[in-house]
Amino acid sequence: LVQSKEMADLLLQRIKDGQDFSELARSVSDCQFTKSKGGQIGWLSPKDDHLDEIMDSEAREICFNQFFKPGDVNTVETSRGIHLVKTEDVMTSLSTIQRRRDRLPGNGLEQRP
Repeated sequence: LVQSKEMADLLLQRIKDGQDFSELARSVSDCQFTKSKGGQIGWLSPKDDHLDEIMDSEAREICFNQFFKPGDVNTVETSRGIHLVKTEDVMTSLSTIQRRRDRLPGNGLEQRP
């Protein structure tokens, strides 16, 4: 979490140039909850209200709607500042995969409006 677009852009460039995300988070983050952990928040889901002090629902919603890919580092701007989000991995539940597969044409199931 940083407060200016200039700092976020600088950090993104430093990460692209090979600097370690965790080291940068420890040295410059404004987030009192994750700074000492190198920016790590663990698994994130849209319904994780216990993470509100770290990342508000607005930021979580953006993360899930943008479909970030593993390895991506993105900025998410909210009322708290600019979060730099590094996606380590993505977990999709089997029920979500099944629902998506059921919507594919030619699967033998009629789609309902």
